[in-house]
Amino acid sequence: MTAAGNQERVTILSTFLEGRLDRDLRELPPVFASINRIIETRGIIDVTKLSGDFCLSHRQFERKFKEFSGFSPKTYSRIARFQAALKEYGSGKTLTDIACDCGYYDQSHFINDFKEFSGYNPKIYFSGKAEGSEYLDA
Repeated sequence: MTAAGNQERVTILSTFLEGRLDRDLRELPPVFASINRIIETRGIIDVTKLSGDFCLSHRQFERKFKEFSGFSPKTYSRIARFQAALKEYGSGKTLTDIACDCGYYDQSHFINDFKEFSGYNPKIYFSGKAEGSEYLDA
């Protein structure tokens, strides 16, 4: 209100809004950091501990996580583990070793998750007979 004219008002307001925009962009919600942590750990992380690390109750953490990612933290962790297993294939390891390295408790746990996310048994998927596995040959 004490500005000399409209041009000075515009400058003051623009400076204020740009400062707010910069500040808002630097302050990412804790959920983004938790998504990064799940990716970094390849899905091998305790979701309850993760919610505590970000000072949120388990339920509040799940709600906020689902709002940003579209998945529950547990489902997102399972997807990250599945993707890690896909990347491990071809490294000379057996499917059992891959399952163990990717945090699966046993082979049946690995097979069940694999079937749920790919639609195929891992042995069939990696044999090249499964639809959508053509990229493995590239």
